[in-house]
This record gives sequence, C-alpha cells and structure tokens, in this order.
Amino acid sequence: MKKSIKLIIIIISIIIIACLFRVGYTIYKKQEMDSLIDVTNNFFNEYIKKGEASYEEKGMKAVYTNKETVIVAGDKNEFMAMVYFDVEVDVNDEKDFTSSHHKMRIKKDNNGNYTLIDEGNMVDSNSLKVVNYSNKQKQKEELSEIKEEIDTNETKKILGIYYQMTSNGLQLSYDKKKNWVSVPIPNEYLMSIFDFDNNKLKENIYYISHKKTAFISNFNSDILIIVTDDKGKTWNEVKLEGAYQEGDLFIGFSSQDIGYCVITTDVAMGKQYSYIYITNDGGKTYKEIGNTNEVYPRIITGVGFLDENIGFVGFRYESDNNPTVYRTEDSGSTWEKLDIKLPDEYIGDYATPLNLKFENDIIMLPVKLRDSDKVINFISTDKGLTFKYSENM
Repeated sequence: MKKSIKLIIIIISIIIIACLFRVGYTIYKKQEMDSLIDVTNNFFNEYIKKGEASYEEKGMKAVYTNKETVIVAGDKNEFMAMVYFDVEVDVNDEKDFTSSHHKMRIKKDNNGNYTLIDEGNMVDSNSLKVVNYSNKQKQKEELSEIKEEIDTNETKKILGIYYQMTSNGLQLSYDKKKNWVSVPIPNEYLMSIFDFDNNKLKENIYYISHKKTAFISNFNSDILIIVTDDKGKTWNEVKLEGAYQEGDLFIGFSSQDIGYCVITTDVAMGKQYSYIYITNDGGKTYKEIGNTNEVYPRIITGVGFLDENIGFVGFRYESDNNPTVYRTEDSGSTWEKLDIKLPDEYIGDYATPLNLKFENDIIMLPVKLRDSDKVINFISTDKGLTFKYSENM
C-alpha cells in the first residue's frame, strides 16, 4: 500500500514538473520572440528616418505609423520579419494616406549584435523555420505551414461562382457548391493572391466567370498566370520570370481571346510605374505593350482593354476628384485623358476608377466614391471615347 502511494506521488510530481517545464519554456519562447520584435522595430525606426528624410527633400512631411510587427520565420540567430505600417503624407496642406509593409532579414553576428542583412519586398524566408509570431498575435502563415485547418464551410461568391481556401489550396465551385475543383496555384504563390486575415481573394488578381477564369500571382520575382476555359478541367500556365516589380497585380479579359495583365511597382513618393501585357489568344501567350509611365505615373486602381489596341488605365484621385482615366488606341504608344465628370449629386466626392467591364459593344466603368462609400457606374457605347453616368446600374 505504501509503495502504491509512493508511486502515485512520484507520478504526480513528474506531471507537475513537466507542466512547469512546458509553461516555463512557453514563457521563455515568448520572451525571445518579444525581444526579436524589439530588434525589428529598432531597424524599422531607421527605415522611417530615411523615409521621412526622403519626403522632406521633396518639400513634403510624412508620418509613419507602425501597425503590426511579425516575426515570420527564424530564431534568435537569424530571422525574417515584416512590419505593416501606414504613412500620412502632407503635400501643400493636403493629406494623402497609404498602407504598406516592409520586410527585413536580420542576423546575429559573432559579437552577439544584430545586423540587417537584407530588406525590401524581395526578402524571403528561405532555410528558416516558419514562426509567425506577431505583437498582435495575428496569423500570417505560409499556406504550407498552416497549423490549423481552415473552415471549408467559409465560402465566398463572385458572380455566382463560389470559392474557398482549404489546407489543400484554393478551390472553386461553378455549380452552387455541389462540386469543387482545385486551382493549381503552388503554395508559395498563394500568399500573393489571398487575404488570410479576412479569408478572401485579394482585389484585381482574378477574373472569374463561367466562360473563363484566370489568376495572376507572384513568388519572389516571378509572375504566374493560369487560365481555364472549361471550368477548371484544364488550365493553361504562363510564367513571366523576373517580371514582378514589388507592386500590385491586375488581370482581366474583355472576350474569350482578348485579355490583359498589369504589373506595377511599389509606390514611392506618390509615384507608381506599370508594365502592361496583352493576350489575343485567350491567355496562352502575353506580350508587353506601352504604358502610362511617361504620361501619368500615379497609383493605378483599374485597368481594361477592349482589344489589342484600345485600352484604359484608371488612377487614384489626387488634385482632381473626378475619375482619372487614360485611354489608348495604339497599344499604349500614346495616351489621352478622358473627360469624365461626377454627376451633380456626387460633385464634391472623390472618385477612384476600378477595373472596367465589357459586354458586347458596351463598356462599363465602375467608380468607387470615398465619402459616399458606394460604387457608381459610367457607360460607354463608342469604344470608350466618352462615358456617361448610369443611374440604373
């Protein structure tokens, strides 16, 4: 009897010690990650100083706000981190806001000091173990490293077509969720097209319809475009190696054959450059054409091409609160700004043109209004030479 009691006491003691060890180790790892957060923020503060100085040279004042710091991968010896931040820029008493992120790879040297060995959007986490420890505890994991299953019942819908992200990748349903087809985008590319925080596809990186579906994505410097004309039974793949420019991606089609994609640079000093590609064989091949870089190098918010020659690029509002849209009819060699005015009821609002839509001889230009927080539409029946406000759409 005494031996049994003694054995029970030993077992309980072992369990208590194991629990204490686990708790202690968890606290230790949290402290370690918190220290790496501090190291990252110190380097980011240096990045802020350089950014503020750059704006000041141009006669502008910029205020950076650190929204979140994430240790993406690594350990105390070497790690990759990302800082999400907002920037408020004051230009002649007019304020402009933008959000972005900054990647850094940091390593401890032989003296125990941390050194910034790389920074910018091209920084990767190769050879480092995924951690994703955030000072706000948000999960921004690589899809291949997701620890918890994504709820497959959490579906979204675009024009009657459902999509869901599972632990096996992106899936689509063209028949009201009766059957699902897998989208063959490699895990490493999925991070560029899916907003895991809000469980939805990012804007502009897809074209989804019952006749044609396409996605544009990137991993490091490479661009991947995949297209299906048979609801996911077969896919055509195009890779543009080294084409990614650290900015936003756009893709769309105006017909089964005519399509486009736009690759933009990161925004710097309010400027953004673009690289425009056209396909006339349904997405099997793409060729680069002219762009708006010498005409209006501002933040692109919408794109559309009627055919190989006639196309449109829309930009975020700046001094002009009306929709800013440029049109080309010679494959981007020359561009002309369209005269599009907001209707009287929205004349004081600020307009952001979105991706154009094409249906037979009609071109629709959706425009998002900042203050009214709604989308209104403009229609063209003359190949985009003029657009008129449509109250009925």
